[in-house]
Amino acid sequence: MKKLLLVVTIMALVASFSVTASAAATLYNFTFRDTAGNPYCDGLVFYNYGAPKTLVDGYHWNDNCGGGQTNVNGFKGGVASNYQYGVGATFIVSDPLFGNGSGGGTGLVWLVNPVYKTWTLWESGGGGGEFIANHGTFVNGTVAGQKGSKPATQR
Repeated sequence: MKKLLLVVTIMALVASFSVTASAAATLYNFTFRDTAGNPYCDGLVFYNYGAPKTLVDGYHWNDNCGGGQTNVNGFKGGVASNYQYGVGATFIVSDPLFGNGSGGGTGLVWLVNPVYKTWTLWESGGGGGEFIANHGTFVNGTVAGQKGSKPATQR
């Protein structure tokens, strides 16, 4: 009987911690903007969650202005200021999108700084080294830009 009570208590504690962790998730939903504040046609929607809140999961919406979406995920962590547009803890978001729209499967990594509300897009060089493809700002909770505007993967 004592073992059963112990098991039930442990299961209740695990369930309460799971509910607490999911309730504390923070939603990010924004349109990419250039450094002057002009919107691109696409953006990110993701949740920051976990205990500690270091996990990222969501999607890149209207990718390449085509109306589709690509699943993204990643982590929150420290990134040196020479790799991002801003300083401090950053969301490191992996995006398997086409990159430059060529359909070549280019690997993308978004560095999203929630404090400075900036983003930096790193693109894979296919083994030849990564490079910054674009960077800009965001306002959480914003909507898509004008139809026909370009995606954030293009400057």
